[in-house]
Amino acid sequence: MTISEQIASDLEEVFNDGLTVDAVHGYGESSTETLKVFFDHPYDSTEIFNAGAENAQTRIQVQTADMTNVTSASTFTIGGVTYYVSEIYDDKEGVTQIAISEANVQ
Repeated sequence: MTISEQIASDLEEVFNDGLTVDAVHGYGESSTETLKVFFDHPYDSTEIFNAGAENAQTRIQVQTADMTNVTSASTFTIGGVTYYVSEIYDDKEGVTQIAISEANVQ
């Protein structure tokens, strides 16, 4: 087994270990697929000086191999909340990090 095959196998185990959540990925006109993602949502929306503020650091980590349909126009529905892609970061050893937001800022 090559090192690339071993990394892919290890990632498959990590993403299927029960710590991930299912995210319904919406793309194209009406296509969807379910992806296993790590969801990092450290803070909720809050009220600051009578104005709503959202944490800009909400992110998901997705296996890069599962990202064939993911673009900046994608949406992810997690726990009944729809998130929009803010930024897609470069692949890091088979995992891609995506900044997401409840507001569509495109």
